[in-house]
Amino acid sequence: MKNLSKITLATLLFTILTINAFAQETTFDLVRNVNMFTSDSEVKNISLNVQQNTSSLFVEIVSNVQYGSLTIEIYNPKKEKLGEFTVESQLPTTDKVKKEYTQYKDSLGEFVSGQIQKYVNSPTSGKWIIKIIPKEAIGNIKISSRSLMNDSNP
Repeated sequence: MKNLSKITLATLLFTILTINAFAQETTFDLVRNVNMFTSDSEVKNISLNVQQNTSSLFVEIVSNVQYGSLTIEIYNPKKEKLGEFTVESQLPTTDKVKKEYTQYKDSLGEFVSGQIQKYVNSPTSGKWIIKIIPKEAIGNIKISSRSLMNDSNP
């Protein structure tokens, strides 16, 4: 009986290790940079296409705002909001500041940074939306995504 248990356990371990050895995955990384050099208030939608064989999705969004405010929202293909954050400067955005910014952008005001990281296991395939909602914002946004995809055919 002991030998049968050992043989069964050895067979089970061999099977698990063999399946893992032949399973293949691909990692896909994407980085987008969005710059706002003028006082921007136009809503922008950035799409991320998630394939059907994606086993996990990681999204990181880093934003820097020098003037105004910026809200970031993450939506899955079912239009469900999965995350949101706002970064806001406390300095007023006047016409004089906007004009001076274009000339002296590296030496004026404050920089406020914000970051969101979202990990989704077995994400819904389709078009994910990163919604950028600026309010007289001057700054930049870096959107990084990493998809882990199974290479096996269904």
